[in-house]
Amino acid sequence: MPEHAPGLHRRHVTGEDVQIRAADRVAPYGVTNWVRNARAAGQVTLRRAGRRETLRVTEVPAADRVPILRQYWREVPVTRKFFGTTSTSSDELWAAEAQRHPVFHLADTDSAVPDGRS
Repeated sequence: MPEHAPGLHRRHVTGEDVQIRAADRVAPYGVTNWVRNARAAGQVTLRRAGRRETLRVTEVPAADRVPILRQYWREVPVTRKFFGTTSTSSDELWAAEAQRHPVFHLADTDSAVPDGRS
């Protein structure tokens, strides 16, 4: 795989692809490159089933992430090892964990277009 270069698009399928609410994306692995890129650009491009869609992103404040992260933890067990919490953890422990796991609200920009890939 070539070295990362600005403007180079990569396609990754990860736990972030799981939607908790229709408009939220969780970063279960913490602040990774896709999180840094989303913060810098203010948008993400998702590809699925031959369609490409660019969406605006707004980071959910850490104080508002606890219920989203709890639900994500319940519904996506493969990522649980990246959380320092359990189903019985206190809200305070979940709030501390929320600092490590960004959550983004996605807003439609009406930009769904054919991807051109098979």
